[in-house]
Amino acid sequence: MLQTYENQLKRRTVELEILAAHGPELFIRESIPDICTTAGKIIHDQLGYPCTIFEYFPDEWHLRYVSISPSAKAMALKLTGLDSENFVMPGEFELFRMLLRDQDALFFEESREFTLQGLKTAYSNHPEKQSFIAQGIEHIVNIIIKQIMPALNHALIVAPIMTGGRLFGNITVFGKNLNIDDVPMVKHFAALMGTAIHMKLSEQALSDSERRYRTLFQNSSEGILVADSNTGLFSYANTSARHMLGYSAEQLTRMSVRDIHPTSNNNSHGALFTPQNGELSVSLQNIPCLCSGGATIYVNVNITNTIIDGADSTVYFYTDVTTHKNTELALSESEATARALINAPMDAAYLIDTKGYVIDCNNNGAQRLGRTREQLVNTFLLDYFPEDVAGFREKAVMRVMETRQPLRMEDERNGVWNDTVIYPITDLRGEVSKIAILARDITVRKQTEVQLRRSEENFRSLSDEITDGVVVHIDGKCYWCNRAFTTIFGVTREEIIGKNLFHFIAQQDPVNLNQQDRDRASGSNQPDHYETSGRRADGALIDIDVITKKITFDDNLATLVILRDITDKKRAEQALMKSERRYRSVAEDVDALICRFKPDGTLTFVNEEYCACFNTTRENLIGHEFFEFIPVNEREEIKERYLSLTKDNPTITYEHRVITHDGHARWQHWTDRAIFDEKGNLTEYQSIGFDITDQRIAEERITALSRKVISSQEQERARLSRELHDEMGQQLSAIQLVLESMLARPQPDRDYIELIAERIEDLTIEVRRICKGMRPVILDTFGFHMSLENLIHEFRDSFDMDIRYMPTSKDKYPMPPQAAISTYRIAQEALTNALRHAGGAKISVRLHADHEQVQLDIEDDGPGFDSTASREAGLGLVGMRERAALCGAELIIDTGPGLGTRIVLTVPITHNTLEGEDA
Repeated sequence: MLQTYENQLKRRTVELEILAAHGPELFIRESIPDICTTAGKIIHDQLGYPCTIFEYFPDEWHLRYVSISPSAKAMALKLTGLDSENFVMPGEFELFRMLLRDQDALFFEESREFTLQGLKTAYSNHPEKQSFIAQGIEHIVNIIIKQIMPALNHALIVAPIMTGGRLFGNITVFGKNLNIDDVPMVKHFAALMGTAIHMKLSEQALSDSERRYRTLFQNSSEGILVADSNTGLFSYANTSARHMLGYSAEQLTRMSVRDIHPTSNNNSHGALFTPQNGELSVSLQNIPCLCSGGATIYVNVNITNTIIDGADSTVYFYTDVTTHKNTELALSESEATARALINAPMDAAYLIDTKGYVIDCNNNGAQRLGRTREQLVNTFLLDYFPEDVAGFREKAVMRVMETRQPLRMEDERNGVWNDTVIYPITDLRGEVSKIAILARDITVRKQTEVQLRRSEENFRSLSDEITDGVVVHIDGKCYWCNRAFTTIFGVTREEIIGKNLFHFIAQQDPVNLNQQDRDRASGSNQPDHYETSGRRADGALIDIDVITKKITFDDNLATLVILRDITDKKRAEQALMKSERRYRSVAEDVDALICRFKPDGTLTFVNEEYCACFNTTRENLIGHEFFEFIPVNEREEIKERYLSLTKDNPTITYEHRVITHDGHARWQHWTDRAIFDEKGNLTEYQSIGFDITDQRIAEERITALSRKVISSQEQERARLSRELHDEMGQQLSAIQLVLESMLARPQPDRDYIELIAERIEDLTIEVRRICKGMRPVILDTFGFHMSLENLIHEFRDSFDMDIRYMPTSKDKYPMPPQAAISTYRIAQEALTNALRHAGGAKISVRLHADHEQVQLDIEDDGPGFDSTASREAGLGLVGMRERAALCGAELIIDTGPGLGTRIVLTVPITHNTLEGEDA
């Protein structure tokens, strides 16, 4: 028993030494997670206890450390489905809830029950993990306590971690030899850990507090400077301080209080800037402060000593009182200012005391009264004025003394007008001590005002005679208007005078327009000529053109407004714009080139079709001449044509060539119309054009084809003539000779008769051959398919040609007569060309027919030819194309030198084209 006690004592001693050696590591960690990890490693590595550390949140325990290897963590995840890196124990775990109630350590002799209850509680919040429970939670617990912790038959201690009276979490340790006597040691380590965490939380709170104070400093309206108490140099300046003093933060860090308060260099004065004899703070009033650039301001300063970031610091709170100080200085300088005023060179100035005796005056003032300055001083000022004037002015002076407010008045004496200002001069207590009187001769101004009033009367008289509305307003209130204004708005002068003018002439935004007028009066850049809307007395809206000008009217600064009713003009403009929009809409929608141009050819309008034709933008065309698109040698002729237009003959139509952006020439058809104004003057030309290049090409092709058809007809007639003459003529001549011989004989000779019969048979065959060459009769008798086979047999037998015929469809669909004869002639021409140019080439003919189309494909392996060079060589290819076009077929000629020739004809078969009987 004694040995057991000694062993335990020795063990506790070792444990306490380990805690003493490694415990301080907890206090140097940077964060609370680092403290938890370090504590867990000390418990596991140094004390030899497997452990877990949990942090408590409302109703949840978050795992912060578990002393198992990475492989054991992976095994636990695979076994339980619970990730130890993000493991949360629900708050209803009964064994942990005991800590919340008692806040004391718990001892369990068997770890199995603890683990079993813990897993059941954890799985209660994870219904998706039910598959793990189904495997047998007892089996999972057995594996955990045997292989993962291991904690077989181990006891465990759960100790609370307290931080400042609050439960932070717990330490759960497992040990084979743990007993109830080990609880104090675990509690001691938990307390050590709680102290470390509490210190870290305090540091964070302090850091947060300092950040909040820095935010308050930075956003304070007072200027705040912080100086190092030892060096005196500023270490911090908020925005208000930098703005107040005009220095940057970097400049202030090189300065001290002596730099911005030079008088503080005096030792006695410098002591004012430092709290003395245990004072917490010092307050200074009206202290001069030197700003950047040499300017001086006056400040009130509150000074206090404190510790900031661990250093002794002095904080200065500045309030700018310069305005208040300047007011006091201005008050003290009031009398000096008054003395300066009375020496003004233009006005008569007098400075009197409250009893009316002259203290001082300027030369003008003395001369006005026929005295010298020395003669006036110490005399009663009102003695120099007539009794009525003196009484009036005495009352004015008494009023100024009572109200302490300046007074301005005008009076006349002996034909001389004076503008007089009586100004009170107060002492520091605010009492009137002296009176300054400034009098200016305004006789000339008064005479000018009389003339001005006469001019204004003339202005009113003339304004009533003009048709434009004229109104004078003062700050928006109508002061005067002429007759035309009342007519435009349908009101009387009585109804408008004194009313807000902008309720009549600025219906869209009267407040804004009134503000613009004020801004114009103050000199800002506002338009003095604009258009706006107005409303007549009957509610009708009108458009008006407004001109404004600042004037003096009846001695008042006013605004002269001249306005004109432009409603009819606006409506005409809107109608014109609407017409223009319709014109542009039509011009853009029509499928034609439309432009307008000046007599010199400068374009003033083009539509999108025009732009697309020349592949450019409207901006690149407007303002440029259209002649640049016309060949040089044709420009003068075109110009002569449109210049020949007159008001009686305003249109002309012609065709000419243009050069497009790609350098190709195209034909266009143009109709030009000259546009004249009301006086008959030519203003511009409007022209509409169409691209007729394809039409011109088609016409040229038709003309060329017509010439070739005529030539072909003549050749065919010549051939028929030759054949009739050479073949039939000879046969008929021979028959004639035989008949004449028979007539010369007394009895007919049978041999002659047989000879005549042979000649007639030969003649019949020749006639049939000629007729067949003109139109194959077999088409009308047996249809296209049989005719094509017969044509191929004739070429094969007559010319020993290697022709392979391959019909690819069994059904023989009927073809329209025109399509049949065209297809037959194209096949005949194709075989003839192959015979003529391909020589002994192999020829294949494919025919496919269905209910929609017939496709004929003729191909030879001959030398081929250049189809582009042969296009105009003769009637062969041209005739084939024309025949295909007649029946709406598509003809493809695929050939080239050395490539053979392939001709594919696709003939559509529709109900519309099925005319007549089967061809």
